[in-house]
Amino acid sequence: MKKIIVNTTGMLCISAGLSGCFFGLFGSGDKVVQNKPTSAPNGQTPPQQQQAQAAPQPATPASTSAPTSAPATSEASEPMAPTTAAAPSGPALEPSAVGLSEKAEVAVVKTKYGNFIILLNDKEAPRHSENFRRNIRTGLYNGTTFHRVIPSFIVQGGDPFSKDNDRSNDGLGGSGITVQLEKKLPHKRGSVAMARPGDKVNKDRRSNGAQFYICLNDAPYLDAKYSVFGKVIAGMNIVEKISSAPRDDKDNPKERIEMTVELKKYKDAME
Repeated sequence: MKKIIVNTTGMLCISAGLSGCFFGLFGSGDKVVQNKPTSAPNGQTPPQQQQAQAAPQPATPASTSAPTSAPATSEASEPMAPTTAAAPSGPALEPSAVGLSEKAEVAVVKTKYGNFIILLNDKEAPRHSENFRRNIRTGLYNGTTFHRVIPSFIVQGGDPFSKDNDRSNDGLGGSGITVQLEKKLPHKRGSVAMARPGDKVNKDRRSNGAQFYICLNDAPYLDAKYSVFGKVIAGMNIVEKISSAPRDDKDNPKERIEMTVELKKYKDAME
């Protein structure tokens, strides 16, 4: 990954893969483990811990046509997929939305390109689903950016460090907690998963508490290595548009793509 590198090179950890970061000590057991940063505001990783942040960048099997690496972390290499054309505006429904109850709770992600909708999977990834809801309720994601975009691979965002104008630390932040790996769900187009630090510093593959990524294509080589906890059920065309934004050499969009996220009933989200 790049900086969490999923941001310097990459935490799906950060830097070379999905930009994600690792915060605090790894915990044990089934509970979300609270990390205790010394003084960093907003649950971010203290400066002295930032060098440990990294995102997983597993190499893609030669037999697949997927990108050559996993989400970015400082230890992994990031995939370089071909650029895709900008998608038309307006959220488009995915097949997975068919038959969904109007009362189902969803997360609505609002960007300057339009909105997209995420359905959480409480059955297969209860810890990550609740963690994501908690971040939304506390406003942690509001004002953060999509700081890592790779066409045909992933878009990654949700880092509290991206709220400021210092691009050099984008992908190195988190919420101050890590979440135990939940590996039942596969990486399909539209899958939503959490970034994390690389295996060398995170043998239990615990997730970063804040940064998440969305798959633009199936990525089976990431299965069981990162925690998938939801899927985009409307607006993948918006996600595609975000992935096509002009980016720098760290895959960070040259112009900020901020988000605000809120929980709504599916019926209200589609109005």
